[in-house]
Amino acid sequence: MPFSILGKGRMVDLERTTSVEYYLSRNKFILNKLDSLPYGEKLHAIRPFDILCDGGFCPAIMNNKALYFDDNHLSTFGAELIADSINLNIE
Repeated sequence: MPFSILGKGRMVDLERTTSVEYYLSRNKFILNKLDSLPYGEKLHAIRPFDILCDGGFCPAIMNNKALYFDDNHLSTFGAELIADSINLNIE
């Protein structure tokens, strides 16, 4: 979202929105629970962090497309990135 309809600048760098440190601290409880599961032949971990985050930050947009509908739910575009990654790992 631009700062105003008259300008092209943004108030926030949407490609470097959330630091990795914040992401990890915010999701610490659930990440620990997921990491304790018995992964193997019939259970595989899907880690959106590894797919979406890079260089110390997790973006809100990628290729000028929103990755999220809100602060917790992937957009269709974001979900497609995850699904494409899963498909690549299965083939």
